[in-house]
Amino acid sequence: MAGVTVTPLPPREALAYWRTKVPMKAREFYDLELEARSRAFTVSGISREDLLDELCGSLFKALSEGRSFGSWKQDTQEVWDALGWTEKGRSFRLDNIFRTNIQTAYHLGRFAQMQRVKESRPYWQYDAVNDSRTRPTHRAMDGKIYPADHPFWNTWYPPNGFRCRCGVRTLSERQVEREGLTVETEDITGKLVEPIDPVTGRKTLARLLMPDPGFSTHPAKDWLSTLTPSELEGGEILDLFRGSLCRKGKGTVQLTSESCRPPLSGIDARHLLPVVDDDIMASGLKDEQYVLAFLKEFGISKLDGTRIHKLPDGTPVVIGKGFFVGKSTRDWKVKKSGRERYVKLLARTILNPYEVWRVPAEVSGRPMAVLRLIRLFSFRNHEIGGFAVFNLLKGKVWHAATVFTPKTGNESGMLEYLERQRAGILLYREE
Repeated sequence: MAGVTVTPLPPREALAYWRTKVPMKAREFYDLELEARSRAFTVSGISREDLLDELCGSLFKALSEGRSFGSWKQDTQEVWDALGWTEKGRSFRLDNIFRTNIQTAYHLGRFAQMQRVKESRPYWQYDAVNDSRTRPTHRAMDGKIYPADHPFWNTWYPPNGFRCRCGVRTLSERQVEREGLTVETEDITGKLVEPIDPVTGRKTLARLLMPDPGFSTHPAKDWLSTLTPSELEGGEILDLFRGSLCRKGKGTVQLTSESCRPPLSGIDARHLLPVVDDDIMASGLKDEQYVLAFLKEFGISKLDGTRIHKLPDGTPVVIGKGFFVGKSTRDWKVKKSGRERYVKLLARTILNPYEVWRVPAEVSGRPMAVLRLIRLFSFRNHEIGGFAVFNLLKGKVWHAATVFTPKTGNESGMLEYLERQRAGILLYREE
C-alpha cells in the first residue's frame, strides 16, 4: 500500500503509571512496604531531590519518545557528572536504572492492556528469554500457563528482578486447545527445584522457586485498581491514587489504611488554630496590600523581598510575591477565588502546617513532585481550611505553584475538598 505511513503510538498505560511515581530518597524508599514501592522512584546513592526529580522526568521522556538506553544516558550526563560518578563505574548502574524502570513501566502498562481482553484471552503464559543471562529460577517458569486471575501472578508477574527481561503473553482458549498446552492449577512458588541451565542443558543447584528479593509482589494489580484523576489549579492533571503513603511511628512508611489518615472532620480541637477578626482582611484593598500582608507574616517588609523558609520536616521553600503572580501573564492573581481576605491564614498554613504531603503531578507535560500543605482554623465557631502547593523546580528548593484558601460558610464542602488533597506521601503531621 504505497503512501501509507505508520506512526508508533506512545505506551499510554505505561506513561499513566509513571506519572504516579513519587521521587524519594533511598532510605525512605526502603522503609516502604513492598506493595507501596510501585508508587515511588529512587536511585541508591542519590539524596538530592532535584536530581531524583530530573531522573524521574528523564525516564518519562524516554518512555514517551521511545528513546534508547544510549540516548537516555547522554541526556542525563549532567546528573552523573554532578554526582561525580566516573564513566568507568557508572556503566552497569545506569543500565540497571534504565532497564529495570523502563521494563517495570512497560509491564504495568501491558497488564492494563491484558486486563481489557481477559474474557477473550483468559490464559497467560510466562515467557523467559532463555539465553545465557536468564536466571535459573526465571528459566524454570518459562512456558508456564496459568489463568489470568490465578494467585500465581500475584508473585510472578514480571519484572522479577533487576534488569529482568521476562514477559507474559496472552492466550485464547482456542490457542491452548490447538497447541495442546497445559494450564497449571497448582502454584509451584516456593518449591525446591533443580533448574536447567539454558546454555549447558544440565541441572543447576537446587533452589526455591521465588522471584529475586524485593520483586515478589504484583505492583501492577494494586496500581491499576487505585488510580483516579484529579485537577490541580492551573489546568495541570495529577494522576493520583486513593491510598497514601503515611508514616506510622518514627521513620516507618507504609501503604496506608484510613487509620493512618484520620478524617479532618474529627481532629482534636487543639489542631485548630484560632482566628480573630483582624486576621481576616477587608475587601476592596489594592493587590499589593494583600501580598504585603502575606509577606509580613514571614518577617518580609518589602514587596520584592524573599526568604527561604523551612517546613517542619526540613524541606526548604521560597517565600515571595511569586505566590500571587501569574506565571505567563505576570499579573497579580491574589484576588482569584476571593482568597485575598485570607492571605494571613495562608501564610500561617505554611508557617505551621497540620500536614505536609508530597504528591506526584504532571506539570507542562512532565512528571514533577509537588508539596501540599494543609491547616485548619477556627473562626466564630466556623472552620476555615488553608491549602498551599509548591513545585520543586531546578535546584534544591521548592517554589510556589498555586495557593488556595477555602471560604467560611461551607465547612463540609471545604473538608471534602481538603480530604481529596491528602494523597501521596505524608512527610509530616502535627504531633
